[in-house]
Amino acid sequence: MENMESKARTLVKTISFRIIIVIISTMVFWNATQNVSQTTLSSIIFNVAATAAYYIHERIWVRIKWDPMKKDSSKSDFSQNDLMK
Repeated sequence: MENMESKARTLVKTISFRIIIVIISTMVFWNATQNVSQTTLSSIIFNVAATAAYYIHERIWVRIKWDPMKKDSSKSDFSQNDLMK
């Protein structure tokens, strides 16, 4: 596959995305609980589960052959230009 993303790239993308989400989720949990221990526990549980889900989601999408710009001769004559109308 020509556009196959490496596992290392997916992992780096996952980590950078999760840093942003950790900050946001921690602020949301803090505003909801105003309790350090509840905020910490909730943030850890949520972010570990969400990180695993995101990584798995990305790896599944790497395996999907999808190129909307590539015309499949077995399909109708619908073109990319039709999307712009």
